[in-house]
Amino acid sequence: EEYIELELLTGTIIEAKTEAAKSSNDALSE
Repeated sequence: EEYIELELLTGTIIEAKTEAAKSSNDALSE
């Protein structure tokens, strides 16, 4: 159970980092 929660949390963090990177890339290219 704990392991599954950790996996979900890790996935969420990676997703957030990806979104942040995409946002900064968009800002740079404008």
